[in-house]
Amino acid sequence: MGSPAADATAPKVVGSSHQVWIMAVGGFFVLLGVWSLGWRVIRTVGSKIATVDFHTAWCIEFGSTLSVVIATIQEQPVSTTHCQIGAVTAVALASLGCKHVQWSMLGKILVSWILTIPTSAVIAAIILWIFRPAVCASCPWS
Repeated sequence: MGSPAADATAPKVVGSSHQVWIMAVGGFFVLLGVWSLGWRVIRTVGSKIATVDFHTAWCIEFGSTLSVVIATIQEQPVSTTHCQIGAVTAVALASLGCKHVQWSMLGKILVSWILTIPTSAVIAAIILWIFRPAVCASCPWS
């Protein structure tokens, strides 16, 4: 699976004199996320939505990858995690049927996706408020 942190930081470094610094901070938080909670995401995607075996896993990865490639060619922002969840659900529906998809888990994932945006906004605003003197010394609104 891809990294939303990498997706968020990579476009910011193009043409920037702070490329290494931004990528190092972004990479650190990707590493922190994988070490701390990455196993839970992998377990959920791999076993808590539907049963995945070798053959269905290949179809899931191929479908997810193709979705990301097509979106990238079209210059559309895309979440690799969303593509993975969609691929797991679609392959499970096609191979196992509707009864074998854990709809309650998909509901929890959907709620978490909806709550992520306002939660992240509030956390980012609080962090900016705390570190504003250091971060925004040269900001136009300072």
